[in-house]
Amino acid sequence: MKISKKSAWTNLSKSLIKNARLSILTTITLLFLALSAQGQKLEDFKKCADKPGISTLPYQKIKRDAIPLESAKKKAFEATKGYGYDKMEDEKDAILRKIKVEKKKIVDAKKEVVEDKKAAPTLESPGEKKIKAADKKISELDREVVAINRKIDVAIDKFETLQEARGKVREIFEDADGELTNTINRPHVHIGPKPSSSDREAYDKWNKKYKQLKSYVDKIGDVFDKKARTHREQENGAGNVVTKLNTLKRKTEI
Repeated sequence: MKISKKSAWTNLSKSLIKNARLSILTTITLLFLALSAQGQKLEDFKKCADKPGISTLPYQKIKRDAIPLESAKKKAFEATKGYGYDKMEDEKDAILRKIKVEKKKIVDAKKEVVEDKKAAPTLESPGEKKIKAADKKISELDREVVAINRKIDVAIDKFETLQEARGKVREIFEDADGELTNTINRPHVHIGPKPSSSDREAYDKWNKKYKQLKSYVDKIGDVFDKKARTHREQENGAGNVVTKLNTLKRKTEI
């Protein structure tokens, strides 16, 4: 079967267009990878190595992501003030102790009623009034228990928010720690391509820069590890408070 020149030319054109598209796509992909490394220079790592907190982050994109998360974490922490477990426990236990006292009054008053009825079956015993008064007080205290349980619910929500916020900041430092590995594996992005050993001066200069880069990365990595570990502990701490608050909410007597 013969293929016309026009058809052959059309197929060739399609092939060229396809190859051109692939070439463009490859270029875009390589550009994206280069950008993902975030192109920080040696001086950027040097500056960040001596800074605290999220200022230690040398990668601009990660730092931009970290700033609102750090702000949210601080806001969540401030929101928990006044809702700590010890405060909630003290408030609820104080109510439960009062209920316990009123219940003891009822027990004693019932004994008093029994004795009074033995002596005067038809007369109302003072103990009966004591029972009514104690029952009324318990009803009032039960409403206070409901109110404190609502407050505990608010506290639970606040500490869950804090737990989540700390987790997100922790993940930032963990992700950044992984990016440090990429920095060491792709040093050319930050200090340029490695020269040939035949150009001894340029080769030695590059190696010196690489050693400096690695020392900064190691120092920053230590900060990242410490920050991630600290946030993990604080994240777990907030989670433990949530667990204790849930237990406190279910508490009905002391």
